[in-house]
Amino acid sequence: MTETNIPQTFQVPNLVQAYINEVAIPNNLNVEFILKSQSKLMKAVGWIFKTLRFNQSFMSNYFTTLGHTIYLPDSINNISEQRLLEVVSHEIFHMSDEKRLSKPLYLFLYSSPQILSLLTLLAFINPWFLLCLLFLAPIPSPGRFYLELRAYRTSILWIKETQTDRVQDRLNLTNSWISDQLTKQFYYFCWPFKSHVNSLLNNHEFLTNDPAYQPIKQFIHNHNMKQT
Repeated sequence: MTETNIPQTFQVPNLVQAYINEVAIPNNLNVEFILKSQSKLMKAVGWIFKTLRFNQSFMSNYFTTLGHTIYLPDSINNISEQRLLEVVSHEIFHMSDEKRLSKPLYLFLYSSPQILSLLTLLAFINPWFLLCLLFLAPIPSPGRFYLELRAYRTSILWIKETQTDRVQDRLNLTNSWISDQLTKQFYYFCWPFKSHVNSLLNNHEFLTNDPAYQPIKQFIHNHNMKQT
C-alpha cells in the first residue's frame, strides 16, 4: 500500500458502534480506535516485524489490541462492515478476557514463556541467568494459544449463527486459516500442533457451554443477522 493510500481518518460504522454500545460498554469496556499509521509504537513494531520477516503484513492487514485500544490496519477502508464487526468482536473478546483474568495475569499468559527472557537482567547477580535468553526461542506458549483460540472461536460463532448457505465449507476455510495463524510464525508458533488445533476448532461445545460467547449470540439475534 502506497503512502497516499493509507487512510488518515476512520468513521466507526453504525453496526460496529451498536456492538460496542450493547456488548462492550455494559461490560465496562470503553473501546478506542487508532489507525496504525498514526501510532509511533505500531510503526516501530511494524518495522521490526518486517525487518525480521516475522510478519510482513502487520501494518497493512492485522488488527492489534492493547488494553482497550484497537489499532486499525492500513487496509481498514477496504473491509466490509460485516467483516469489521466480526474482527471487532474478536478484539473485544480479548478485552473481556483481560478484564476477567486481570491485566497482569493476561499479559503474563500471553507473553510467556518468552517474557522470562527478561530474567537475563539478573545476570549481574549470577551469570547462569544468561541462559534465560533461550526463552526467546519459538517455544510453544499454552497461554497465548489459549487466549487466541478463545478469541478466534468468535469467527466460528459468526458463521454458525449468521450463515445458512455452505456453512460447512465456510467453517472448513475458516478453521484452516485459524490453524495456520496459531501454528505458524504469525503468533510466534504459539502452538505448532496442527492436529490438536484442528480438533479444538471442530469442537463447537463452547457455543452452549461458555457464557462468554452469549452476548455475541444475543447481539446477532437482536439485530436479525441470520441470513436466509
